[in-house]
Amino acid sequence: MKYVFRLPNASEYDLTGMENWLEEMALKGLYLKWYRPFLCCFTRGEPKRVRVRLEPNPRYTLEIQLSDEKKEFYRELGWSYACEIAHNALVFYNEDPTAPELHTDPTLLADQTRTLIRRKKRDNCALGVVLALGAILQVWYISRYGIPTAHDLFSTVYLSLILLTGLFTLILDRETLQKLKWMERNMEAGITPERLPTSPQWRRRQRLRGVSQIVFFANIIFAPFLRLLFLHPN
Repeated sequence: MKYVFRLPNASEYDLTGMENWLEEMALKGLYLKWYRPFLCCFTRGEPKRVRVRLEPNPRYTLEIQLSDEKKEFYRELGWSYACEIAHNALVFYNEDPTAPELHTDPTLLADQTRTLIRRKKRDNCALGVVLALGAILQVWYISRYGIPTAHDLFSTVYLSLILLTGLFTLILDRETLQKLKWMERNMEAGITPERLPTSPQWRRRQRLRGVSQIVFFANIIFAPFLRLLFLHPN
């Protein structure tokens, strides 16, 4: 099979975590072809020890992700462009362990990282507003109509599940946001952020975040259909 599909093992905002994961996948002969929030596509190749770097590159959909001139410039330095991650970062591979880093001046990336932080804050705020409105709706419904009857129990339980998975996602996203802020402070000071291995605890939290995010959006999409089946099983 030429292509292999995997669930993301790190958030698209967790740049160093994603770099570590993609390097581990390369050791298994899997190289990222495209990334989606809930699914990654890898091409099979020869297992190699490579370096992977993510360049913060927040953009809007209609903007050019990377010009041909820049691709050629990076290629001359030994870095081959792979793909883009969620309009937030560009992925580069390098097989030469002695080649210079993708960027030697971290201050040049400080502005892009700040934009990522603002984008992540905006996403977290939007999710927080949705969760708050959902919780208010639950409290209002119960205070007005009392404990739900069997007829409405499904809707109440399902909305509670959506709120809980969304809250769990929001809590773990705050950790990723703090990691981005730490990187931005180092870059602003001209310090290249130290590339640390991803701890097993952080990996587990990121995997849980991915699963809870999938459950959250799946609940929102399929809840109306499941409610119809529950209320009208025949």
